[in-house]
Amino acid sequence: IQLLAHCGDPHKKIKVIQIIGTNGKGSSSAILNQLLKSSYKVGLYTSPHLCFFQERIRVDGTPISIKEVQRFLKKYKNIIEKLEASFFEVMTVMSVWFFVNKKVDYAIMETGLGGKFDSVSACEPDLYGITSISMDHMHILGSDLKAITQEKIGGIPSGSTIFSVLQKKIVKSEIQKYCINNNCELKAVNTNNKLQLSLEGAHQKENASLAISIFKHINP
Repeated sequence: IQLLAHCGDPHKKIKVIQIIGTNGKGSSSAILNQLLKSSYKVGLYTSPHLCFFQERIRVDGTPISIKEVQRFLKKYKNIIEKLEASFFEVMTVMSVWFFVNKKVDYAIMETGLGGKFDSVSACEPDLYGITSISMDHMHILGSDLKAITQEKIGGIPSGSTIFSVLQKKIVKSEIQKYCINNNCELKAVNTNNKLQLSLEGAHQKENASLAISIFKHINP
């Protein structure tokens, strides 16, 4: 949050969609990106990268250039060092800074580990998508599904709109409870098994159904 503030709060100048969960975050983000690209200018922030780190930050499919990375780091080097910001924190802030410079309509941001202290959660998203939640990074997030779910969704502010795929019973219960206590609107996403996808696997139909639901909400 401090680094965002020193960079002029770029996250407040764009519409952010945060994708939370254990499995399928990358696929859901990529599919939503393809859907939105037909009507809007879209920024996409994902992790990890496959070949080079600029792949994590894209606008309409094109990664951020090394020149832009250098410009950001040169401009904010002192504050990054002073705050001892992590690689993921720097990349997250750089992404929204770049998205604002590129005047995107929407930024799709895939969460890292997830949780209250995840740097993407600091970007004050307008919409949230929750993919399948399962046992994940237990040494950080908690020893059981209940604790992991609470940690993953703990950074969602009150009054938010949340789309969630069908979850295990305990996960569903925790999400519902959180939404009631925090006045969030929860939209359950049913998987459309009739979808024809180039991606293999039933779980990809679940991810695609989530992306389609968010897209239809934005572009009815």
